[in-house]
Amino acid sequence: MKPILPVLTLLTAVALGGLKADTINDLTSRAGFTDSLDWGQLGPCSSVPEPVPAVSAGGIHLTASASGSSFAITRQTTPGDTGGCAAGVFHGDFNPLDNLLWTDGGSIGPVTLTFGQDIAAIGFQIQSVVDAGSPYTAELDAYNGATLLGKDIASGFSTANADNSAVFLGLSDLSGANITSVVISLTAGPGNLSDFAINQLSLDTVTPAPEPSSVGITLVLVLGMVALVHRRKKMLQRCD
Repeated sequence: MKPILPVLTLLTAVALGGLKADTINDLTSRAGFTDSLDWGQLGPCSSVPEPVPAVSAGGIHLTASASGSSFAITRQTTPGDTGGCAAGVFHGDFNPLDNLLWTDGGSIGPVTLTFGQDIAAIGFQIQSVVDAGSPYTAELDAYNGATLLGKDIASGFSTANADNSAVFLGLSDLSGANITSVVISLTAGPGNLSDFAINQLSLDTVTPAPEPSSVGITLVLVLGMVALVHRRKKMLQRCD
């Protein structure tokens, strides 16, 4: 009779491999990130030709590009504040004085962020620049080269309250630091879907731990397979 250990090893590998089938996990907040990138490094209130180079606090280099000529680096103001910003100010739902990358500088969305090294996770807030009181839907697509790894889609509602309620988009790769670029876009809403802003990036090159629920399901599957093989072994011994 064949030894049981190789069979269990194979079954465990198959079960654990299931964690990689859904490699991309949606994120809803900045909790757990270890790195960040503030767009203010490009000069607050300025127009910057694209592609735009930037670097995170932890040394991750990236370029931001679109199909236009330049981005506006601006900031979220408080209600009623004209700001005195040469590139214009943003009356939206970010935190007051958040530095923003805005397509209003002449670029046409979507926006592509290409990283100098592979990352495991990214997150940020985004808002449409359409009139306050309008709903919108935003999308974040993660790529490894030309391969789409996964996406996050979220809906928001534009106001000018400066209350940090701009919708959050975020993704993590559960199988490792495999994200080479992301594409950011608006997919629904009134007006110009190419006109939007994002605030500071949260980044990570460390693979996040799998969600406890996923681990629990996998362990249950493995234990079930072990019990099945053990029962089969006893049946074969009786036959012998």
